Amino acid sequence: MKKMFSAIAGAFFWLIGQKKKRQFETFEKQLKAAHIKQQSEREVEQIVLKYKITKHLYTFLGIKGHSKFIPLHIKNKEKCRKEVLAKFGRDMDKWGVILNDDLSVCIR
Repeated sequence: MKKMFSAIAGAFFWLIGQKKKRQFETFEKQLKAAHIKQQSEREVEQIVLKYKITKHLYTFLGIKGHSKFIPLHIKNKEKCRKEVLAKFGRDMDKWGVILNDDLSVCIR
């Protein structure tokens, strides 16, 4: 009788363990999907912010074309950097976007 009771109890506890294992697997799948979605949203926001900053720099400096050589003086660079940080500073910190010394926008 005692062996039979322990066998039934063992099977019962094994079933409970399997149920919990299945629950954890579903939670893990949901968390992975949420993490992937969050990462993709972050990347999209970084690209949008990068585009906004570049567009703002072109309008602020009065550049009409897309040339590789933009003659800037140090005073202009500092002024542009302050302007961009004042306008986009919070979003840059939030999404991990930085502005280099040569006014190129990079992602951390």
